[in-house]
Amino acid sequence: PQSDILISTSNELANMVSSVRFYNKNKKRIENVFYYRNGRIIDFLVIPEIYSFVLSLTNNKIVVINYEERPRFLKSIEIDISSKSRKLWFHDKKLFFATDDGGIYEYSFFDYKKRLILNCNDVVTDFYLTEDMIIYSTIKGLVVKRNRRNNKETKLKFDNNFILNSLEVEKNKKLICGSWNGIIYELDLEILSIKNEYKHHTKSVLNISSGENGVFYSCGLDRSIKKWELNSD
Repeated sequence: PQSDILISTSNELANMVSSVRFYNKNKKRIENVFYYRNGRIIDFLVIPEIYSFVLSLTNNKIVVINYEERPRFLKSIEIDISSKSRKLWFHDKKLFFATDDGGIYEYSFFDYKKRLILNCNDVVTDFYLTEDMIIYSTIKGLVVKRNRRNNKETKLKFDNNFILNSLEVEKNKKLICGSWNGIIYELDLEILSIKNEYKHHTKSVLNISSGENGVFYSCGLDRSIKKWELNSD
């Protein structure tokens, strides 16, 4: 939202309390904190263009919080869902989310309605979508690329592992995926195959983000943050 502001989330271990903190990098201090006291955060998404962040929560809710007038926080939307959501995505001015009952949903901020766009029949751990395709991962180790126009599918299976998060690198060509056992995979999206594997973490990869000049950052349950770049081959 601002170059000098870092937004982070955390969950309390002993209580059903989660928080969102606004840290000012120039002043080196936390300026504002939002507390949610009825559940823990599973996934978190910032939408700076509408001054909002989105929380998927352990109490089977998704809430949208407006922070434009912080330290005053306004809950603008609350969505009841049938099971927990592990992945949020904002695309084309719409909110998308996946649930443990296998559904991928689209939610419109204009009419406040949700619509099921795909039933995956399994726990969805991650998904990524473009105008033409949906790529989703399941807890059983499947990665599926589905054409949104003709519903044709291509599948990739991981043994004893599954994908937790993903990041597009080249438009519709590469996907970087963090996995449960700590391996980071570089996938060729055109044929949905593994191009490279990177063993930077010893435990689950929690998130991957891109930096400048081809640099990537990843954090894991091994309590490490790694800075790395893709092989040139």
